[in-house]
Amino acid sequence: MQVRRRATLVAERGRAIRTLSARADSAVAAWGNGSASAQIPIRAELTTKPYTGDVIVETLQRTGDTVRVAPGVRRGFRRIGSFRTVRMPVYDRFVATMTTPTAWGFALSAADTSAARLLGMHGVKLDRIRDACTVSAESFVADSVIVAANAFQGTRNVRVEGRWQRGDVRLDPGTYIVRLSQQLGVVATYIIDPRSDDGLVAWNIGDRASGGQLRLNPIRLTSALPAACGAGPA
Repeated sequence: MQVRRRATLVAERGRAIRTLSARADSAVAAWGNGSASAQIPIRAELTTKPYTGDVIVETLQRTGDTVRVAPGVRRGFRRIGSFRTVRMPVYDRFVATMTTPTAWGFALSAADTSAARLLGMHGVKLDRIRDACTVSAESFVADSVIVAANAFQGTRNVRVEGRWQRGDVRLDPGTYIVRLSQQLGVVATYIIDPRSDDGLVAWNIGDRASGGQLRLNPIRLTSALPAACGAGPA
C-alpha cells in the first residue's frame, strides 16, 4: 500500500520532482566549478526542536499466543486494518553541527584503493592522473584521533578533530581525483572529509586510523587541476 501511494505521488508531482532534481544538480556543478559556494554538512545530530504533526498509527489486536502472524508485526499481535491519526512530536530530521565549504574536489593517494572502491560503490565518479604534478591545495592535519573503546556494528568508530592547511602538494601518477561537480559531489564530500561522522575515517575504512594516527589523508583541491596532471577517467 505504501509503495502504491508513493508511486502515485511521484506520478502526480513528477514534473516538480524533476525540476528540483535538476536544480540540485546544477547547484553542485556550480559549487564544483567555483561559480558559487556553499557549506556541506559533515556532522549532525537529531533535532531538539521537533514539530507537532499528524501521524497515522495502526491499531493491532492481541492474538493470545506468541506466534508471529505477519512480517513487521511483533509476536502475539495481528493486523485488523484499523488506523487512526495521532498528534505527536515528530523527530524526523538532523541538524548540522559541523559544515565544510565546497571545493573543486579531492585527491586520494593511488594506494587508497579502499576509498576508491567504496566511493565507486556509492556511484561517485573518479578520475586518475597520468603524470606527476604539483598543485596549490590543502592537506588535512589531524589534531586528535579518538578510537572508540567498544565496537559498533563490528567496527571501533573513529572521531577526528583537525584542519585543512594550505600549501603546495605533489600528486603522483595514479592519484585518484574526485570532482565535486558531479551529481554525487555532496555525498563524496561527506564520505571523504576526515571529520565526517559517517565517512571513511569514522568507519576506519582501509585501516586508516591505525595506532591512533591517520594515514591515507585526502588532499582538498581548491581549484581545477592543471592540464599537466593529465587527469582522465579511472
